[in-house]
Amino acid sequence: MRKFSLKKWFYTINHKKLGLLYFYYSLITAIVGSYLATCIRLEMAYPGSPFFNGDSLKYLQVITAHALIMIFFVVVPIFFGGFANYFLPYHVGSKDVAYPRLNNMGF
Repeated sequence: MRKFSLKKWFYTINHKKLGLLYFYYSLITAIVGSYLATCIRLEMAYPGSPFFNGDSLKYLQVITAHALIMIFFVVVPIFFGGFANYFLPYHVGSKDVAYPRLNNMGF
């Protein structure tokens, strides 16, 4: 049985593993973004709830944080990191990406 090591995953030059790392990272940040969306929806359902204490500035900050997280930490890494690393080399008929160590430093 092979031993699981985070070091092997974070220092890999395998494009498939790097694509999966981008997918896993996006999944974790999507959970955070979904939590913020739930907070927004709870405030809309029960105005003046104890979460925001009637503070509209906190509400607007949570909306902004939710938008930034979902766009820049979920959507962009999935498309440009995950799909590009995992599927693009197969799509163009290559065995690996050009400059695999530079690709790893991008993560």
